[in-house]
Order: sequence, then C-alpha cells, then structure tokens
Amino acid sequence: MEYFRTRVTGRIIDFLSNPMALMIVLPLILIQSST
Repeated sequence: MEYFRTRVTGRIIDFLSNPMALMIVLPLILIQSST
C-alpha cells in the first residue's frame, strides 16, 4: 500500500513538473474553484 502511494505521488510530481500538463490542468482547476 505504501508503495502504491509513493508511486502515485511520483506520478503527480512528474505531471506537475510538465509545463504542458500545467497549462491544461490550471484552467480546469480555476473553473472548478470559480463555480
């Protein structure tokens, strides 16, 4: 279970360090929080 969490965290960090992914995700987060 701990191994799974570590893998997911690494995946999220890899995703967040990708500028293209941020450009896609940030607008979605803003839309979610504005409603």
